Amino acid sequence: MVQRVGIAQALLGSPSLLVLDEVSSGLDPQGRHELREILLERKRDGVTILFSSHELTEVAQLCDRLLMISDGTLLEDRTVPELLRQLRRYWVRYACAGEPPLPSRRGSEFWEAEFQDLDHWRTQLNLLSESAGCRILDAGEREGTLERYFLDRVAQSRSAGACS
Repeated sequence: MVQRVGIAQALLGSPSLLVLDEVSSGLDPQGRHELREILLERKRDGVTILFSSHELTEVAQLCDRLLMISDGTLLEDRTVPELLRQLRRYWVRYACAGEPPLPSRRGSEFWEAEFQDLDHWRTQLNLLSESAGCRILDAGEREGTLERYFLDRVAQSRSAGACS
């Protein structure tokens, strides 16, 4: 309830700028959903919302721009849609008699290949569909997660710092 009162106070007076820290901390799923709807409505009304959060799913849903900071160092400054496009992967699962015609990892009864680029993925799907002895079982796309990206990016920055 304390968190809800603090949020209500921040929204009083229709501010043009909201600065929030871990805004959904302590809220149950219903409260988080309601808060997200309120913040999206304010955003549509032109309110600038600056918030820090460890809830990266929330960041992906609410933010236009992402500043990723670790140990006081700015690691990223980019748009969220751009980053999510970069993290998206396309995949194909297929069965093949003999060696696979493209770089793949072995599943129990299938091969799976993953691609960053949509056009390359489509080209490889066509190649597989025309390959003798291969049949496509399933294909699709998966969204990368900001959490995985953040963990990898922080580890990368720390290892680079250790080398200097």
